[in-house]
Amino acid sequence: MFLSKKRIWNGSARYRREKHYCPKCHMEMVLKRMEQIVHSKSPEARKFDFSIPGGEGGYIIGNVKFIWDEFFCEHCGNQITIADMMKYEKRDG
Repeated sequence: MFLSKKRIWNGSARYRREKHYCPKCHMEMVLKRMEQIVHSKSPEARKFDFSIPGGEGGYIIGNVKFIWDEFFCEHCGNQITIADMMKYEKRDG
């Protein structure tokens, strides 16, 4: 059970709508919605931002459902974060 939910938006809306190709097989990738419930005091909590959105200050405590998108290749099954895809495309551009 979770009490709060936080949506993580990586990359611009324009970037997310553009076509992106798999680094492994070069087929077009699709956005895949990811979800994970994380407790604020768990070891994996340091990978997530528990700050309250909107600049109000403070932190969310307890179980939080984090929602974000990643790129997924339906052809070979490769999955990559938006941040990693941006780095890959910048490097191999």
